[in-house]
Amino acid sequence: MLKGPARVWFSRLMPNPISTFKELSAWFASHFIEGHRYKRSTTCLMSIKQCEDETLRSYITWFNKEAFSINEVNNKILVAVFTNGLRKGKLLCSIKDDTTLTWPGKLKGDPSKRSRDKYCRFHRDHGHDTSECYDLKQQIEALIR
Repeated sequence: MLKGPARVWFSRLMPNPISTFKELSAWFASHFIEGHRYKRSTTCLMSIKQCEDETLRSYITWFNKEAFSINEVNNKILVAVFTNGLRKGKLLCSIKDDTTLTWPGKLKGDPSKRSRDKYCRFHRDHGHDTSECYDLKQQIEALIR
């Protein structure tokens, strides 16, 4: 049973990139043996930005690889840094065809009581801004993990 940093590292692995035990061993050794040279802080993640021609999937892979090198990191900070590094205005376009994403229906409740000056492109409905959408943030966090 894994404990401590090894458990945290393992829980953050994306399942698809690793298909054999040999690959898992190499990733583990690479992370923990190379990681003992110096400790990195979450501030080093602030420099990670999605390139103009970079796909969302490759950005997630790159971000996760860098995030694994941080010893102790708060998931809320990870999500904030991740979304800050995304190309502005391109997130929904990038993830619209992603099969791991669950697109929600319209918002529940009386539409006449919601703010008409706020629109969520994720819900495709009025009531809150896309940048404030809790459901979208949860989906992004799931994609990062």
